[in-house]
Amino acid sequence: MKKQSIRHQGFTLIELLVVIAIIAILAAILFPVFARAREKARQTTCTSNQRQIAALVQMYTQDHEELLPLSTTVWTDLKADPGVLVCPTKGKSTPNGYGYNTTLSGISIGAINDPTTRMLTADGGNTLSILASSSDVDTKRHSNSYITSYLDGHVGIELQSKYPALTPTFFIDTFTGADNTLLSAHVPDINMGSGTWATQGSAGSWGDTKISSNTGYANIDTGASISINKHPNFMYISVKLNPVAIAGTDSTGRGVGIGFFTGVSGGHGTDNFCGLAVNPNGTLNLIGGTAQAQTYTGTWVENQWHTLSFTVNCTSGTLTDVVFDGQSKTFTTTIFTTANTPRFGYYASSQFGSNGSIYVDDLTITI
Repeated sequence: MKKQSIRHQGFTLIELLVVIAIIAILAAILFPVFARAREKARQTTCTSNQRQIAALVQMYTQDHEELLPLSTTVWTDLKADPGVLVCPTKGKSTPNGYGYNTTLSGISIGAINDPTTRMLTADGGNTLSILASSSDVDTKRHSNSYITSYLDGHVGIELQSKYPALTPTFFIDTFTGADNTLLSAHVPDINMGSGTWATQGSAGSWGDTKISSNTGYANIDTGASISINKHPNFMYISVKLNPVAIAGTDSTGRGVGIGFFTGVSGGHGTDNFCGLAVNPNGTLNLIGGTAQAQTYTGTWVENQWHTLSFTVNCTSGTLTDVVFDGQSKTFTTTIFTTANTPRFGYYASSQFGSNGSIYVDDLTITI
């Protein structure tokens, strides 16, 4: 009787390639999941760290007559465990991965209007582990987001697109300076956006934007704008304006324009602008999008100071809370998007062939 030989067969090349392909597909699917899970764990640790730091700050204020720590000695004063200061994403090579908001240094906690929105600490900080400006916040540390604690003790994970405000005042310029200083050489009082003034339109033809009697001045067909870096989503604008000598109401864009420019080129007026313009007769016009106008109620006086304030939502593009000389106005628009509001400023425009000038003061953005 013959013995039947047993033949052992291996995998074919095609079978091996199929198995390898399946493994590669599974790896491509699972590795990002594992990476996200690890980052989520790091975020949890980082959130816990900053919550503990916020609690230490609150205990410090209770022991120091409600005064917040000084930025120069905060990390010594808090006596935090060294491990609490290590952000797991940065690693132990960075002994302190967080920054303390220097705008809170030594002030009374009772002086803060809204502690739920006032940043206390955040990812980042410079070599001193402080937040001296918004650029010190590491907004990309945790998968294009950053973790921050607030003065009331809560901690949040914010998207990179959210402006890391150290103070509610984003921008203010009282135009204090020597007469005839060009605005391009002038530094605003507060500028969290880190931009610089630039002239809009016909610089040198009718004059230039400059400082005049501690106000911002513009002759006809000129204007000035400043870039807004790290764009806020909500901006409350307020300004004092004086249309000294504006001629003509032949266009809704005539007068003093307060708002946003898409760039410094392309002129001073409505071609690259969205905002509100005060006409020589006191009419308030929406510039950009669908033309709309609101008349002035009462007696309009030219060459007199007037007040204007409004809120823009750069997510929805809407314009709300418009108040002109104490009169509420309503406009319907979605033009104020981030794309249309990269530069903030003002312009002066008069009827063709006419000269004139305008003044602005206390130009403010709060968020």
